[in-house]
Amino acid sequence: MPKVKKSDRSRRSDRLPAVNDEALPAPKGLIVATDRPPRRKFETPVFKANPEELTKVVARATEVFGNEDGAFRWLGTPVAALDYATPISCLGTHQGAMRVNDVLTQIEHGVW
Repeated sequence: MPKVKKSDRSRRSDRLPAVNDEALPAPKGLIVATDRPPRRKFETPVFKANPEELTKVVARATEVFGNEDGAFRWLGTPVAALDYATPISCLGTHQGAMRVNDVLTQIEHGVW
């Protein structure tokens, strides 16, 4: 095998044709940088809670936890029994409010 000098070796990049980066289409599924600031990791969407359901659940949570501070802290914490959703995010529907009340009853009876 003949010896090849280092200067004679061509690099792969030397053999590739020059490509204008702007002419290439963005691959599908690629996240493109925007001017929007990055989202927080645990950002949850805002749901409109029914005021009646919210009032009832806050009163019930206050009853279960003994004070409003504990109740509001629990309402903003992801709960395993609600598929790791925050209780306050479930109050947009009647079914979600019922699930939150069921979990509060379970907590009151020592299940959780």
